[in-house]
Amino acid sequence: MKRLRTPTAVDGAYTYAVASIRRENEQETESGQSAEVTVVSDSVAPGAPRNLSLELVANGIKAEWSAPSFSEGVTYSLYRATASEITAVEGLDPLAVGIPQTLVVDPLPSPSAHCYVVTAVDAVGNESPPSNSFYLNFQLLPVSGITVVQKDNDPPQGDLDASGRQYRRL
Repeated sequence: MKRLRTPTAVDGAYTYAVASIRRENEQETESGQSAEVTVVSDSVAPGAPRNLSLELVANGIKAEWSAPSFSEGVTYSLYRATASEITAVEGLDPLAVGIPQTLVVDPLPSPSAHCYVVTAVDAVGNESPPSNSFYLNFQLLPVSGITVVQKDNDPPQGDLDASGRQYRRL
């Protein structure tokens, strides 16, 4: 199988069909054309999301932002880091990908990584530059689990889990 790569001068839809040519004994024959296939060339990344804000809520960190000024459909990727500011996402692993709307909750906030950005990703995988960086300094993470146990006539005992930190009240 031979692959054909044809660079396009302009992004857009291109239609292709393939036919084979056979040469033997100084004769040549051409097959019928294949079915047409339309492909889209898209090398332009969407614009960056704007106005990222974070809020500590009962179930984690709520991230909300404005969509980029771009006409095609996009999904979003959320990143976080220990730095006080994120200016590029190269070298960072996304915390969440394929987010279809402009709001998401990080249900497991990190005790040490408090800085977030979001990027827009188009249908062919072009990723925008990051949004504004937002650093949320919090002292106490939301409770992610509560366990209460009462044995016989003893008073109840409870355990709280706040994103990996366990607290026990006797």
